[in-house]
This record gives sequence, C-alpha cells and structure tokens, in this order.
Amino acid sequence: GACMLVAALVVWSAWGAQADAPSGSPLVIDREHSFGERWVRTHPFTIMTWLRQSGFDTTQYRDAGFTALLTANPSQARQAFANDWTLHFNLWAEELTPAIVDKVEAVSDPADDNAWFIWDEPGSRQLPGVGALARWLRQHRPNALVYLNVANTTDAFLDSLMSVVEPHVLMYDFYPFYTGNRSVVHGPANMREFISTLMVVASTARRHGVPCFSWMQAFTSVDEDWRAASASELRMQVFVSLTAGVKGLAYFCYEPWTPGSNFVFEEAMLTQDLKPDAGYRAARSINVEVLNLAPALLQLESTDVRFVPGRTDGTPHTPYQPLANWDAGAGAIAEITGVAVDGGQSGALRDGLIGFFRDDADNRLFMLTNLYCDPARTPSETILSFTITFDASVTKVYRLSRQTGAVVEMKLDADNGLRVTLPGGTGNLYSLSRGSVEGFLNSRAGQGENY
Repeated sequence: GACMLVAALVVWSAWGAQADAPSGSPLVIDREHSFGERWVRTHPFTIMTWLRQSGFDTTQYRDAGFTALLTANPSQARQAFANDWTLHFNLWAEELTPAIVDKVEAVSDPADDNAWFIWDEPGSRQLPGVGALARWLRQHRPNALVYLNVANTTDAFLDSLMSVVEPHVLMYDFYPFYTGNRSVVHGPANMREFISTLMVVASTARRHGVPCFSWMQAFTSVDEDWRAASASELRMQVFVSLTAGVKGLAYFCYEPWTPGSNFVFEEAMLTQDLKPDAGYRAARSINVEVLNLAPALLQLESTDVRFVPGRTDGTPHTPYQPLANWDAGAGAIAEITGVAVDGGQSGALRDGLIGFFRDDADNRLFMLTNLYCDPARTPSETILSFTITFDASVTKVYRLSRQTGAVVEMKLDADNGLRVTLPGGTGNLYSLSRGSVEGFLNSRAGQGENY
C-alpha cells in the first residue's frame, strides 16, 4: 500500500537517490539492482491479476488470496491503497511523454512505494524508449518498483533488456496449455518449453541480481488455441515457479475478455457475469498455501534446480533442458544421498523437480515438487510419492507446512529416508535445521503427515 515503514523510507530513499548504474557485465550485481530484492522482501508476497473492469468486488478479490492489484485505472489504484493491497499500476507506455508524467503524478506521491508496470511484451526497438521511462521513474519515484513483462526469452534479448531498461524485477509470460492446432504440434501441454523457458528467465534474473515474477495461465482463447488450466495444471505452474525461485505470481486473466477487445478470452477466473469460476476456486486454494510459505520464500536465494525423473515402462524420463538430473552434492546439500520417484508410478509427466535455496545465514533449504498434472484430473488424482534419503548425520528434517505455516518435524524411516506424498503440481519446502525455517516466522512446532 501507500504506507511505508519509516526505516524503510529512509533506507530506500538513499538507494533510489543514487544515479543509474552504468551498463556492464551481467555478472556484476550493483546496488541499484539489489533494490528489487529489498523491495520484494519488505512487501507481502506478490499475488495478483490484471483487472480491466472499472468496478470489481473487493471482497471477492481479497478472498481469492490476492495481495496486490495490477490495474491501469486510477480509481482502482485508490481502491488498492484503501484495501492495503500493493498497487502495481500499468502505465502501458513505451516511452516517456508529458501525458505519462501527468498520469504518474495523479496516481501516486513521490514517496510512495507502489510498483510501476511499464509495458507488456516489448520488442527490441521499444527498449530505448522503455528504458528512458524506467530511468525517469527510478529518479522521481525512488521507493517504487519499476518493471515490465517480456515474452521474448532468448538470451540475447533478455541481456539487452536488462542492460538497457534495468528493471528491478524480471517478469515474463509463457502459456503452456493448448487445444486445436497448437495441440497437434505440442500435445495438450507444452511442459518441456514451459520449464525450459522458466529456467532461462530465472537464470537471467539471478545473473543480474533481480527477483523473477511470472504469469500463470488461467484462460481460454478459442481463436488462439489456448485452454484454461485444470486445478492440477494451475498448481503445477505455481509450485514449479516457486521451486525455481520466483518471488511474484500473476494470474491471467481475472475477467473474460469479450468480443470487441484486442483479444478474446472466453474463459477466465470469473464467469461472464463476474462470479467465481473453476480457475478462481483453484487459485484461492493455491494462494492460501503460497502465503503460508511466503515468509520463508521471500528471504531465500535460489541456488540450483534439478530434475527427478520418473519412468515409463522402466525407461527413465529425459530432463527438460537445460535441467540436469539430481545428483549427489546438488544445491550444496551433501547430506542428501538420494531423491527418486517411488516405483509403481509409471507414465508420462510423473516426474519431480527439486529446487535448492540458501538464506542470509547460508543455511540450505530445498523444495520438492510433483510435476504430474493432467487436463482432466484433479490434484488428488495426480498424486505422486517420492523418497529422499540422507546420510547418517541427519536425524531430523523440518517442513514448513503449506497448510498452516507451522514448522513440522518429519520422521525418517529405518533407511534414513523421508517418504513424501504430494498432490498433483504441488511442492513442499524442507530444511535440515529447524532454526532456518523458524527464523522466518512465528510458528508452532508440530507433528503431521507429509501431505
């Protein structure tokens, strides 16, 4: 919201007042780039959607678990402040103009710590103009987050974007669920490109020292051969993103776009009469879990992501590029001696993804996610079980419960293994140290099933 902690205001003003950092090696993380990480850590975990209607049901929006509001409507900007949602104002501008300056000044005060979404899916020719606008915003709104969304995720374009625009966050979209002609090429889900694209963008964000945000597909477009994700597929998009270190989620789209719009999206999270639809109900369930994990996720740095292959008729599945299979020492957690999909679960997409993290004290954590999802099956119908084994030095493993936010002590079996059962598309966050998860939140210890 518009309110800021005094301490944060003082520190952020000092950061924002500095001159724009010069372009250079993408491996050099300067103080300006670190602003995005600091902003993310000091705001609620970003969960939002793009609102297009001039009026909307604020209670319905809040009940879905959204913490932020993306809009191009100044009246909705006022609603964001009134409801204590973080405002992400969509300028929809590819260059700095007097009209854009007037709009910025009408929406926020210079000290406000909201976010500015500059432009969507720019091409190379638009980067200089967008970059000039970003520099102006960083100078005149020094406490605000400045970013844009990209669809071109080639290495060359992303490095050019980061050099020219220098956004505080790298956001992207890739929508993997198809019907019609697209499904002839890719099948009902282009999982390979979805995960490959995520890994390229997340890697670029890490290189440049900025957080990564991503869009979740929650729409149908008949003309474009896209279909709405099922509940298990929506979970997969969210938890795979979190496993790769994404620190902000946006759902597209909230309301259907009817004929007369630039694009037509017949199905969305709401029905045509703006009542909750299946996508809304699935997202609401997911968002509760994300917010329980958020106190930890916001403070962690992603260090590695590995594939956990399942099998079809005894043949191991090939990792999605550029991933490698999990092997000993991955994520600098030498105590893990094995991660595997349990036997008797043969079939396509029955795989896992394990992401590794470290906190500011260099404690190591990991997140294991079930990749199995299906357009016609629910999360409870796409369950997979895994076993993680540890060396003899490990006697306890701790899980941050996505249902309650409590730290749960997990029991190991006689082989020093942890059996993990996960609904379709869902992940669990673990640590070998209670303190490394309890330090992020005030939680109660407890015993529970690992599900």
